[in-house]
Amino acid sequence: MFNLSNINSVKLESHANFEENNFKLVKLLLSIFVMLTHSYMLLDGHMLRDPLKQILQIKWGDLGYTTIFFLISGYLTTQSYFKHNKLWPFIKSRILRIYPSVFVANIFVLLTCLILIKTNAFEYLFSKDVLYYLYRNTILIFDIRPRLGFGIFDKNPYPKI
Repeated sequence: MFNLSNINSVKLESHANFEENNFKLVKLLLSIFVMLTHSYMLLDGHMLRDPLKQILQIKWGDLGYTTIFFLISGYLTTQSYFKHNKLWPFIKSRILRIYPSVFVANIFVLLTCLILIKTNAFEYLFSKDVLYYLYRNTILIFDIRPRLGFGIFDKNPYPKI
């Protein structure tokens, strides 16, 4: 007969304290799936070109990766809050963790789009549209700016995004 009293209980917290807990790897893989889903949706407004849907007859979203990503992120963020034990150090660490990487990602987008335009780099990089794009998509407080001007993203199937 199975005896529950012989089972040693292990808290999830004890596994999350190690640096090699694979949460980062799982979050990376899940974020790649999120990126793939959004990229196929932006091609034509629906999932017609999604290879996973065509081959397996399922949508990426049916796999629940977004929910798992947010659960893991919420767990790790909550753990970070309890580690700091005060609100301001926690907020400061979140700002220093999130905003530099968002800024670098936006610079990467701008430099990648520089390849697609037919104007000189200085005019593009210091244009009002590009600077506004960088500002809005880095602070992420009110909303994002999906348009860059110069014809980039103008054929977005979601015109109000």
